Amino acid sequence: MAEALSYFSLYSGVGGADLALQHLLGWRCKGYCDLDPFARGILRRRIEEGWLQRAPLFEDAHDLPDLPSPRADLLIGGFPCQPWSKIGARRQHEDERNEWPTLKRLLAAWRPRGFFLENVPHLLRADYFGTILRDLAEGGQDAVWAVLAASGARAPHRRQRLWLLSYPQRDGLEGLQRARTASRAALRTHGGEPGDLWSDEPGVGRLAHGVPHRVDRLRALGNAIVPVHAALAFLALADLALGVDAAQRCGDPLR
Repeated sequence: MAEALSYFSLYSGVGGADLALQHLLGWRCKGYCDLDPFARGILRRRIEEGWLQRAPLFEDAHDLPDLPSPRADLLIGGFPCQPWSKIGARRQHEDERNEWPTLKRLLAAWRPRGFFLENVPHLLRADYFGTILRDLAEGGQDAVWAVLAASGARAPHRRQRLWLLSYPQRDGLEGLQRARTASRAALRTHGGEPGDLWSDEPGVGRLAHGVPHRVDRLRALGNAIVPVHAALAFLALADLALGVDAAQRCGDPLR
């Protein structure tokens, strides 16, 4: 991995993770992809407004393995959670919304240095999680994972998520160390503490009438990643992979 990490954003949603990786960690985006027209509209607007970096925007992840590789260091994304969610039928691999086979093809076709995954914690309890780890191992990747709550980033809610970071089995830790160092340096230069980012968080009422795209907006918020949560999750998993424990960081998430 290069010091200035590049990444390709899958299942981008409205760009919550992208805001964090670009603005807090200093990463460079090679492309976005989301099937939902409303989400793609938000991404286009944020790119035009300058909130997100300019990069190609794709619609269907199933088409990506047949396209030339963008040569990104990492693929990032949270594929649809419905096959594993505790409030769903939990049909796992039998659910047509299971997107791991597509991601597996893409990892094999584009051969990035690693993969940064977000999903619901219940995926850990699913038998299919073992399939994901086996596929990563067969592709030459080691992985670390953890369930982390957004409240750990001082958000005013829990919003627990499963995060997974994979990296090459051979010489992967050296590159990960450089990426960790550069990302932490970028986060420090951003200034402020994670808790300071919540002062302007808007309320989200559920009973408003006549608000344009209200259903789309609520769905997008429900699927979204808390930006600072994504940034700190990457750093926490990098620490875990490198054997950096809390004592060495002295309790400072930015150290």
